[in-house]
Formats: sequence, structure tokens, C-alpha cells
Amino acid sequence: MWFIEKIINNKILVNMTFLGVLIFGIIQFGFTPKSDTQNVDFGIFSIETKLPGASPIEIDQKITRKIEKELKDVDGITKYSSTSTSGFSQVFVWVDVDLNKTDSIFNEIKGAIGAIEFNSSFNISPEVRKLDWIGQPSFTVGILSEYSPKVHEWAKALQKSIESLEGVKQVSSNTIREPEISIELIPDQLKKNEISILEVINSLNKSYSFFMGGHIKSKVGKTPILIKTRPDTLSKIREIIIRSNRTGKKIALKHLAKINLKFPELKIKTKINGQDVVDLLVTAKPDADIIKVRKRVNSIIKNFSSYKVIVSSDLSKIVKNRLSVVKNNAISGLIIVFITLLFFVNLKTTLWVVLGIPFSLFGTIGVMSLKGFMIDGLSMASIILILGIIVDDAIIVSEAINQELMKNKSPQKAVRLALKKVMVPIITTLVTTLIAFFPMFLLTGTTGKFVQIVPWSIVAALSFSFLECIFILPSHLNQGRVKESSFKNKLFDLMKNQTIKLTKLTIRYRYLTICLGLLIFLLTGFVNIPKVKFKLFPNHRTERVIFQLKFKPNFTMAHKKKKIRLIEKILEKKGFINDFKTTLNYFRNGKLDLYSYQTTSIDIILTPDRERSLNAKEISELLLQEFESLNISEMSHISYSLISKNPPTGKDIEVRVIGNNDKEREKTAIKVEKILEDMGVKGIENSLHDKRENTIAVFNENEMNRVGISKENANITIQTALSGFKIDDVMLSGKKYTLNLNINDDFKKQTDFLKDIEVPSKKSTRLIPLRKFLKFEHKEEKIEVKRWKGDKITLITGDSKMSPSLVEKKIRKIKNHPSVRFKFGSTDGETEQSLMGLRYTAILAVLGIYTTLALLFQSYFQPLYVLSAIPMGFVGIMWGFQIHNEVYSFFSLLGALGMMGVIVNDSLVLINSINDERTKGTEDFIAVATGKRIRAILLTTLTTVGGLIPLGLGIGGFEQFLSPMALSMGYGLLVGTPLIVLFIPALYSIGLDFESLGVEKYVFKMRHEVRKNKRPFFSNLHQQFTDPPPKN
Repeated sequence: MWFIEKIINNKILVNMTFLGVLIFGIIQFGFTPKSDTQNVDFGIFSIETKLPGASPIEIDQKITRKIEKELKDVDGITKYSSTSTSGFSQVFVWVDVDLNKTDSIFNEIKGAIGAIEFNSSFNISPEVRKLDWIGQPSFTVGILSEYSPKVHEWAKALQKSIESLEGVKQVSSNTIREPEISIELIPDQLKKNEISILEVINSLNKSYSFFMGGHIKSKVGKTPILIKTRPDTLSKIREIIIRSNRTGKKIALKHLAKINLKFPELKIKTKINGQDVVDLLVTAKPDADIIKVRKRVNSIIKNFSSYKVIVSSDLSKIVKNRLSVVKNNAISGLIIVFITLLFFVNLKTTLWVVLGIPFSLFGTIGVMSLKGFMIDGLSMASIILILGIIVDDAIIVSEAINQELMKNKSPQKAVRLALKKVMVPIITTLVTTLIAFFPMFLLTGTTGKFVQIVPWSIVAALSFSFLECIFILPSHLNQGRVKESSFKNKLFDLMKNQTIKLTKLTIRYRYLTICLGLLIFLLTGFVNIPKVKFKLFPNHRTERVIFQLKFKPNFTMAHKKKKIRLIEKILEKKGFINDFKTTLNYFRNGKLDLYSYQTTSIDIILTPDRERSLNAKEISELLLQEFESLNISEMSHISYSLISKNPPTGKDIEVRVIGNNDKEREKTAIKVEKILEDMGVKGIENSLHDKRENTIAVFNENEMNRVGISKENANITIQTALSGFKIDDVMLSGKKYTLNLNINDDFKKQTDFLKDIEVPSKKSTRLIPLRKFLKFEHKEEKIEVKRWKGDKITLITGDSKMSPSLVEKKIRKIKNHPSVRFKFGSTDGETEQSLMGLRYTAILAVLGIYTTLALLFQSYFQPLYVLSAIPMGFVGIMWGFQIHNEVYSFFSLLGALGMMGVIVNDSLVLINSINDERTKGTEDFIAVATGKRIRAILLTTLTTVGGLIPLGLGIGGFEQFLSPMALSMGYGLLVGTPLIVLFIPALYSIGLDFESLGVEKYVFKMRHEVRKNKRPFFSNLHQQFTDPPPKN
């Protein structure tokens, strides 16, 4: 329209807009939080319940099944799974995040669980909590020292200081233990004085009780009287009377136990780089900048100089490395783009085209920041994704202006005529690209939440790109004529003439050319598709690996430390390891995992990808081989997990054998394991084999009834003897301590000490030893009972490079019992749902693009010419991924979408040019139009591919999100764009053959329209964008 020319001529407005967007984006980049992932609510809850001493089967029946029964009545739950282990139940619940009411569902779940009536004999209180995907520890601060009261106070002070920092959500610890008042009962003294554990518990509870004693009248009314009996010093605690008789003989607590103020036994041991530490696990807030949080913590650590402090498992380093990779590759890419453009066009045009890139990128960052997104790998991927289209549009405009200038037009007229020529193709490119990515707004589930930043950033980038191409770039090229190099002109004329000759040849042998293209496409598919391996969010390029080391039962922590030290020595020698943290007695989800006391984890942070030759997967396999070569007989299993902040997708191979018939399910699970072994699957884990020998206490209930022993009293006695019993919290000298009752450790070392513990009888005053009605059985039991949507499962997992569909096809051939069924894929089925959503997205995008092009060209056939270029791009992608042995993923699909945008753009402009030459009645109009467009096509391809080469090949470092996307987009354009020049002219010629046969009677009618001075649909936009305003 006329106002475009007015804006272009207003240099101050254009320059202020350009600088304003740049400054705005740079400032917002500084304020936008940097994180390892977006703050996304994945709608996953955990219900955790403790019942010490209960077997997995008892936990399953008494707790887990009751919880699952209540979950069935809660609306919004999509699925749930459970694991019941010794003394511990954990139920995972997935809710429908698309309902946008996870908080209300969470409250409904808490209400349903709170209403469950468990056995009143036990203190069962399930804890329901939301799993915050971003809320995992950001890094670990380790104090290099043995634990002592002085270190305890120092660590607590440091913990409090870090918690007060801006951006810190919480600071937890595995190794900081609050001191407790330990009452260690001496069984011999209990027996001598004929006092039971229950009598001690009751006396202590009375001593620490308080109750209302009534009211007294005063001048102001009734005043309540509160009666307290709470000893508040160690000496008073020692003097608590347990029993007294009429003769005045008193038995105090000090006569029956040792009472000391001490730290409880360390259940979890943490080491960093092989050295013992007191750990502080720092978690940043979801909306905090993890890099800034790390700097603030570092400044606090410098002020605490009493002990040496080291930091491990630092996710801020990974974020910094990621940003460094993007920065290095962006600089390299810009240099390549600049040099490439300079070879084809003059310096002035090159400068303004290149400056359009940061204008669009920083403008997009500013919009993303206002939308509340953070800077992470996915946000950077979505920005770089649009780079090709940004450069492409700028080149189209600058090329059109240069062509008009070469015709000796004035700069102002050249700009006006160029915009008139390219306005519709650019708008159509903008619309088709938006259509290609718009269906991503419709993706559902956790993947939809995770990738929502992509379509938003693309909308912003395209908007700024359009603003730059239509207003800013023409304004700067509107100032004076720049003489092109005669050498370049001769070179381009030669290129144009050779392209015309080649195009005439392809037109002459058009059917052979198309058959050749089909053959290339089919051959590529035939060779590559069987080798395709797809993983929605691969993590083989991550920088973090966690090894799990499972020990056989009955080994002390000291013994395990000696064996783990052998593994730590291997890690200390590896140059590709930045640091590692060892945690003995595995800690999971903020709760001590009661069934995995024999498990140790080693959290490894690798050096940046650019500093090593192996990826995380290859390093993990290498370390696994070295660990296994140590032949540590005390270890039963070693496995590893590659950690990245993606939605959960599970292992490469996951098979759930589902069925409540234990015998048939286990028989089928063994068959599945054998098939996986025969197929070469590595690291196979079958939950069927997770067993251990347990000592089970069995009551003789007839004898208990005869002597008058209640099961509740027997259970409390056994629990206190084995695990201790918490009486209350006590204030001593202004500090809170836990009052804990247990049996002296020296007596626990004696064989069958439990049988000599005595329990009071309801039928007599005599105490009855446990041996009278209790016996112990040694039995091998499963470590855990797993369920999926209420049904029992056996889980088999493994690592494999083969397609999971091949594994599924093989396993489905098993002749299993009717009561047994299979479920394949990850626990939450996210991969299958996401792939289905991506398929629908692709179909919608293609239909949308076709409809837009059909309206533009007023043809049913010509949009097919444009879309036919897309398969040629996929030829390049398939060969590129084959060469680099890369896994297809969500990010490679994003790269393919970006490639489609550029190829559609180039094809569209080429078809539009052919139509223009045809309208003019130019002889050999197809070849002439192709020759005129060859420079712009080459420029687009070389600049886009050149900008992506550093990132795709990892020249400045490999990035797990960006590099696969750059490879996909780069190879697609490198192969697909040149093939446009060959196949689109041939297809167009074939279309003319059909036109001559009357096949598309109402489509190819441009000459007829020219004779009648008519315009096809949309073509009147040319006039509207350049006509002056109407005069009064």
C-alpha cells in the first residue's frame, strides 16, 4: 500500500525502530531467566506411604490397593502405576494437563486419600505431592569434613544463608542430621526389673503430655489452667519415674537406659570426587535464572572460609555450556553467511541483510520474555529454526531491488517496483510458514506443554522478519546506487545462461527427469527407512549420567565404601568427567527409599561435548564395561541412566507383561527376556528377578490368645526394638530435639536378641518373652510388587539401536495365556501420543499450505509443483542422518519443518516468476524464469546451510536440541534446493502437456485473462501495495 513507501522514506522512523527493537531484545535477554528447561506442569503426582517392617505383599494389600481403589473415582486422572516394596508404597498418577485444572485434581486426590480408613494399629499417613519437573536440585554444595557438632553448626549456618538468597527455592541435605536425645534401653535391666518396652513408652508419653485442668475465676473472667509435665533438661529426663511401689522403691529411666545427646546414625553417605562431604542440595525456583543463583551462592561460599567447599552436579554449568555453544556457532554461522553474501552481492546489501538476523532474533527474544518463557535449549532451537526463512525473505527482497537497479532504475523506483513484484510471494511465504507451524498449538499432553514455546517464537520471528524485509531493508537500500562488480555480473550471467540451457534440457526430457526424481526418492527410502530409529527426545548427547550400583544384602556401609572406592578411582582418571557425586544408600524423590538400602548412585557431570570425542551414551557404555571388569562379587547389578530435562519417554525398549495370574505372567516374562537376549538387546532388566532373602516374623496367634498378648502390643515392641520409637519433640536450652527410644546397639549384635524381649500380658502380671509365640522364617521374596492401572505387571527394559516396532512385532508372536497382555513403550505412553499428534500436525500443515497456494495460483496443479519439492528435501535429510548415524527425534522433525518453509518459499517464488514470464509472452518462459531466479535460490541455500553448518557439525560444540535440528534443515536444503531447479520446470512442462489435452481447463488461463485484462485471484495485491493514496 501507499503507506509502505511513506514509512520507507522516513529514515528516522526506520532507524529508531531498528535500534529500538535491538536494544529492547538485548535488555530482555539479560533479564530473561536462563534455565535447563521451561517451567512446565506435566501433571504428575506421587503418593508415598511408609509402613516400616511390612513386606512388599503386605504393603500392596494394606496400602497400595486401597489407594488405587480411591483413584478410580477421581475425574481427570488418565493413568496410574504403583510400586510396593518393603515398608514403602509409591503410586504415580498422571492427570490430563489439557483440562488446565491440575491444582483442583491434586486437591481432590488429597481428599480421596485422606478419607481412606487404614488399620488403626499403624500410623499410616500417605503423602501426596506434585512432581515438579524443574524442581530437582540445581547443584550440590559439599563441605569437605567429617561430621561433628562444630561442622553441624557451620553447615546449618551456610544452609540458612543460601536459603535466604533470591531465586533459591529450598536447600535440603542428605547428611545434615539434627541431634536427638537417644534413650537406649538395656534389655538385661528391663528383664531384671520386670519392665516392658511398652511400660517405658507409656511412662514417657505421660511425662510429655499436657491437658486442660479447668478454669479459675478472676477479675477479667475465667482463666484456663493448662497442666504440663515436660522435663526440659537431660538430668530431669534421666530422673523420669517409670515405676514406683508402696514401699517407696522407684525405678527411674536412668536405671534402665543410657540417655545421651547425639547425632543419629548416618543412613546416607555423600562423596564428591571420592571425598566425604556434608552435602547441601540447592534447588532454584522455577522462574529463577540458574546461572545468577549459582553466582549468588558462590559469593556466600566465599564468606564461609572455615572449611573447604566444593560444588558438584552443577546444572548451571550445563546451561552456560549450552549458551556458549549457541553463541560460538551463531558467530561462526554469521561469518559464513556474511562471506557467502559478499561473494554474490555488494557490501552494502550484505551488511543490511546480515543485520536483519540479529534484529529478528533479539526481537523474538524480547517477545518470548514478555510471554514468560525462559532461555533454554528448546527456546534457542526454535529461534535458530527460523533463521533460514529470515535470510530467505531478505535475499528475495534485496535480489529484486538489485535486478531493478541493474535496469538503471532510480533507487526509489527500484524499491517500489521490487516490492510490487515480491510482496505477494513474501506474504504467501509468511502465511504458509505460519500454517506449517500453527498445528503445533494443537498438540496435547505433556509434549504439547513442553514444545509450546516453538510456535510462539516462530510467530514472533516471522513478524519481525516481515517488518525487516518490507520496511527496514528497503529503506536502507533506497539510498543511492551501488555499482556491482563487473566480474560478479559476468559470473552471474554465465550462471544464468548455463541454468537456462540445463532447464531446457530437463524440459526436453521432462518425463525422464521426473522418473529419475521418483527413482532417487524411492531408492533413498528403500535404503534408509529400514535403518530409521526414532526417539522423541533422545538424550545420548546429554552431559549428565547417573549409575546405579545394586549390592547384595547384608553388607555394611563401610564395606560398600571400600568396593565403591575401586569404581571412584576409575572415574578420577577420566578426562571427560568434570565431577561426580557418590550417594551411598540411594535417596529417591526426597524420601529414603526403604527397599534400596543396598543401592548406591553415582551422579556424573561430563565435560562439554566440544571437549570430548565420545557422546554420553558411548561414555556410559565404556564406563559400564570397566566397572564390570572389576568383578566385584558383592554387586548384583550395575546400570546407568542418561539424564536430560525432557518429558519422560522411558528406555529404548520397555515391555510390560500385564496380568494378575502370577504364574502365567512370570512364565511369559521369561519368554520376553529370552527374545530380547536373542535380538541383542543390552542392559536387560527384568523385575521378575528382583528378589532377596527376608527374615519374616510369624506369630502363633493361638498361643498369643492363650497367654493374653495383643498383636498391637507385640508389633509396637518389635518396631521399637528394631527401628526405634519417637516419643516427642523436646526443647532443651531453647533448641528442639527429638526424644527417640530404642534398644542399645550392643545388644542388637547378639543372635536372636529379639526373642528375649518381653511383652506384657492382659491375663497376668507376668511378662512373656517373644520366643513363646514368635518364630522367624527365612524366605526369598520379591523386592517389589508393580501395578499398572490396578493390574500386576512384570517390567522388562533394555537398550537397543533397533526399532522398538521390530521388537514389539517379535514379542507379539508369543503364545501367551489369555489372562496376560502386553504394553509397549514408556510408562506414560507419551511417545505414542506425541507421534500421533505430530502426524496430525504434518497432515494439517500440508493441507493448509496446499489450500493457500491453490488460492494464490488459482490452480489445483501448481500447488502440487511447490509441494513436490518437499520430498526432495527429505532425500537430503535421510542421507544426512545416515552419514552422521543420528537418531530421528522431535528436534529433527522441527528442522524438517523449517526446511519445508524455505523450500516452499523458493519453489513458490520460482513458480510465480514462471507465471510472470508466461503472462508477458516470453519465449522459453520456463527456462528464462528459472535462469533469473538461480542466483536468489543459490544465495538462499548457501547462506542458510552455511549458517547451520557450525551447529549441525558441532564445530563450536554439539548441542542436544539444536544440532539434530540443524543437521536436518541443512542437509534437506543442501540436497532439496538444487533439485528444485531440475524438477519444478519439468513438472511445470508436464502440466502444460495436460493443459493442451484440456485436463485443467479452468486453471491454465493466464493468456486468456491477459487478453481480457483480468487478473487471477490475489494478483491485485501487487497494485494495492504500491498505488498512491486516493486523491480527493
